[in-house]
Amino acid sequence: MAKQGQFFDEVNDDLTSQFGDLNHQFVVSFELSGNSFGIDACQWIAENVLVNCVHLKKVNFSDIFTTRARDKLPASLKFLIDAIMDK
Repeated sequence: MAKQGQFFDEVNDDLTSQFGDLNHQFVVSFELSGNSFGIDACQWIAENVLVNCVHLKKVNFSDIFTTRARDKLPASLKFLIDAIMDK
């Protein structure tokens, strides 16, 4: 994943390149902590990465909303949680 301390507000090459070499079939643990993600970035990760990790057993979303407005968190979390509910 990305170096810690990065901010991802939108879907762009900086975000998508972090997952370019990911082989979804082998992912059992997923960590986003130490970076800050906006709503659009969370939606993209949920729809393009997490839903495809069919063997996912563990996620770490700690400390991913640093400097984010509280009113944006429910939508971001909903995307992420919905993507892993069936895992």
